[in-house]
Amino acid sequence: MAKTNDWLSISPGARASTYKSKEYLKLAPYALQTIECANQYGQTLKPVPYGGIQLIYIPEFPVLVTKWSELLIDIIINKIIIKKAVKEEQSFAVEVMRASGYIKSKVSFFNILNFR
Repeated sequence: MAKTNDWLSISPGARASTYKSKEYLKLAPYALQTIECANQYGQTLKPVPYGGIQLIYIPEFPVLVTKWSELLIDIIINKIIIKKAVKEEQSFAVEVMRASGYIKSKVSFFNILNFR
């Protein structure tokens, strides 16, 4: 990827070898420290029985999260019910993924799960 594009086009966190590259660290000096400090079990204010760091390294991730955040607000203020918000977000995500070339078929996530 770095040979055909540039070092910063590599998805962060994708490979440990990326952080061994002097060229990458010159462009992203914060990267190694960020990875080393990430704590998948201490990301919440109060302790929880699960771990993980929620981040998907694709350019479309911020727009998907923004849409879901807006829908969560609508749920909280009783503007929309949860089931409808989930369907709306899923439809939006499928549309974004199709437009970005990740999805090429017309198969829907909800059709597969028979979600109603």
